[in-house]
Amino acid sequence: MNQLKKKKTGTTRRSSKVDNLLLKSLAAGHKKDLVTFAARELGLTRQAIYLHVRKLIEQKQIVASGKTKSRSYELHESVHEELVRITPDLEEHIIWEKQVQPYMPDLSRNILDICFHGFTEIFNNVKDHSEGTICKISIARTPLSITIGVDDNGIGIFNKLRQKFGLDDEHHAALELAKGKLTTDEQRHSGEGIFFTSRMFDVFAIFSRGFEFLHEKNDWIAKTEDSENTNGTSVRMKINFGSTRTTQSIFDEFATGEDYGFVRTMVPIKLAKYGDVNLVSRSQAKRVLARLERFQIVLLDFKDVDTIGQAFADEVFRVFNLTHPDVQFEIVNANKPVNKVIEHVRSAI
Repeated sequence: MNQLKKKKTGTTRRSSKVDNLLLKSLAAGHKKDLVTFAARELGLTRQAIYLHVRKLIEQKQIVASGKTKSRSYELHESVHEELVRITPDLEEHIIWEKQVQPYMPDLSRNILDICFHGFTEIFNNVKDHSEGTICKISIARTPLSITIGVDDNGIGIFNKLRQKFGLDDEHHAALELAKGKLTTDEQRHSGEGIFFTSRMFDVFAIFSRGFEFLHEKNDWIAKTEDSENTNGTSVRMKINFGSTRTTQSIFDEFATGEDYGFVRTMVPIKLAKYGDVNLVSRSQAKRVLARLERFQIVLLDFKDVDTIGQAFADEVFRVFNLTHPDVQFEIVNANKPVNKVIEHVRSAI
């Protein structure tokens, strides 16, 4: 009896391993070579993999299209959408309870908390800042992840930030948004919502008027793209079901001290670049440094920055240091040429 139980358990584990690999392979883009790729990875025959694929299709976890050589597969996705008229008396937690949470009854506690935090923060921004009249809420689920969408028909987030703070363009607005503590209504908002929410999800994206601002895998992308979204703002927040992240872990990373204040930020330096233009001038440095005196610890992330000029480095690491000695800079992801310029400037202090 015990041997039969062990054999059944071992078979179930192997089957689960195959199923998981198939689902993750689809998420990674293996739509046309799924069977061949999985067979090679697991050392199984194509026929054995086909049996698992057929089972996943029957369970509505995978969708197949085409025949024979043109056959391809995709993760099954279920989507629910609702329209909400934006009025001053809307309460985001009520919208969550009645129109969002019912479509995610089986989520783990940490993922449900993140979805609640993200949705209520973004929906509140729509209500208070967008100047829109309609909001579309969407919940899209696959076997591996859930994505919450919030779309409005308002003025557009980057456009509003440019107008409020006199910023040059959408790219400049994205840089300021990434720093945190940026809000167009300081009476009612701290400017922390997007900063923390963007780091809780595996993918956080804002689309507005042909401009995309994306945070994924600790990396930021800001770019202009062709899009049908010419008005308003669209936000997408995706989290994988296997995530062990919690709201608390993200707060702990950037909020410290006795009052648990938002005193630590990270600045993606590459967002200060425009195209192939290198960071060499003091004016570029001042753009990076704007509002950083509001923090105690600032992580300067030099990922994808190949080189910096001495004037840029001098403004950041000497001039700013002299006028704001209480702000501590930490350097991350800097290559040797960048570190060399920074060390040269710091040696003169």
